[in-house]
Amino acid sequence: MMKAAFIRVRLTALLALAVFLFVHFLFWGFPAVFQSWNSQIVDRMFVLRSAFPSFSPRYDSSVVHVDLSDRTIVALRNFYLTRSHYAQVVENLGAMGTAAQVWDYIFPGHTTPEEDRRFSEAVASSGNAYFGMKFTLSDDPPAAPLDPDLDYVRYLDSTAWHVQVEGNVDEMYHATSPIITLPDIARSSRGLGYLSLKFDRDGVFRKAPLMVRFGDRTYPSFAFRVACEYLGVSPDRIILSPGHSITLKGARKPGQAVQDVIIPIDEKANIVINWIGPWGTMLHYDFGDILRAADDRDEMDLLAEELMGKIVVVSEVATGSADVGPVPTDNNFPLSGLHANVIFSIISGQFVREIGAGWMILIEALVLATLVFLAGRLSSIWLSFSMVGVLVAYMILSTTAFLGGVIVDPLPATLMIVFGMLSILGYRFFDEQKNKEALRRSFEAYFPPTVVRRIMANPASITARGQKKELTIMFSDIKSFTTYSSTMAPDDIQRLLNEYFGAMVEIVFKYEGTV
Repeated sequence: MMKAAFIRVRLTALLALAVFLFVHFLFWGFPAVFQSWNSQIVDRMFVLRSAFPSFSPRYDSSVVHVDLSDRTIVALRNFYLTRSHYAQVVENLGAMGTAAQVWDYIFPGHTTPEEDRRFSEAVASSGNAYFGMKFTLSDDPPAAPLDPDLDYVRYLDSTAWHVQVEGNVDEMYHATSPIITLPDIARSSRGLGYLSLKFDRDGVFRKAPLMVRFGDRTYPSFAFRVACEYLGVSPDRIILSPGHSITLKGARKPGQAVQDVIIPIDEKANIVINWIGPWGTMLHYDFGDILRAADDRDEMDLLAEELMGKIVVVSEVATGSADVGPVPTDNNFPLSGLHANVIFSIISGQFVREIGAGWMILIEALVLATLVFLAGRLSSIWLSFSMVGVLVAYMILSTTAFLGGVIVDPLPATLMIVFGMLSILGYRFFDEQKNKEALRRSFEAYFPPTVVRRIMANPASITARGQKKELTIMFSDIKSFTTYSSTMAPDDIQRLLNEYFGAMVEIVFKYEGTV
């Protein structure tokens, strides 16, 4: 009995191990399916969280939007704005006392000399404007170095960052094929940062690379440069540890105490974006209202009161804008909102982080160990109920961890619970069927069919314990068998006995007796 129980436990453990390997094979062999499904479950957690403000990141309106929208175009009666219009908005936002005006634009080409001069002067006078640029994010280094005599290359070289590096940067993206805002305008601004992003396998934007490799240095993203300067952190106080974190030493948000900010990142320096909610969650102002405020002192004062000290993200969100994409909370989300969420996450210190692979394997092992433990002690029905309970408990754990800022992959362990339970129940079913068939064959030689059916329907009725019953025992003998058999051939004796025992067994089985 002990040996049989040990064999069952060992087979159950082997089934659990097979399920573990099978699920990891599915994620390794079909990542576009299973990794995407896992990410989409996490997306639903973001959506669910955004429906309950008490669980969402605390939004203090330190980051707001200024949108060039359809409303702007209608109000201004002008679809094509010139750099003079942009210059006026830059001046107005500077006059309103904004902490930073973050333009989700790239101005790569010249217009007229007068327009360019006007815009550059407005940017210089405001002293707090940032603009975008583009890199191609590549896993491989550039095929050839950039020409150092080009003006834009000299600008990039002068604004790249030297940060402290701890660990291996080989997995980080390389910056190639730059397209930047005009160097004259860039030099008048507070700085440029790349707007380039990478979407996941299913086309959804969930992460943002904060830094990329630029020669032997790094270049910051649009959002990361703004956040670091807002917190007063220079490049020499940044510690980059790929696969672990970026530490901003001595960061200080205006009005708060100095503290280090530790940003969780993966090996490519990606931050998991901590979405505070759909597009409308942050405060939004209209581009046209900011533009016209120069002609209305009361409007200027009112907007200055609301925008003073805030980071203002300026972008075009009018119909037809190409800078939109799917994110966990929206199918068509202006990507300026992505940069705004990254900025807000960093300056507020509110992050979500993916649990490490080692911890995830440990959790999966504990789930399967629970399955093996319960399988060794419970019947199939109770095992099914128990594993449903374990599944619900795991989903509650995963959701609770998410609300606490830790992403525990929901799908792998869920598949292990389901496949593990089905495989164990399937093994039990076939094993019980095999044992029942062997038992039935052994009983058929001694019991009538009706008794065998009752025994098979209720095997527990057979017990080795003593029972008190009234029984009738019949002894049957062939009179003078020795005398008769001595005169008969062996074949005749066998035929006679078969005929006799066949008739006797038929009568015994008729009355549900036992031979």
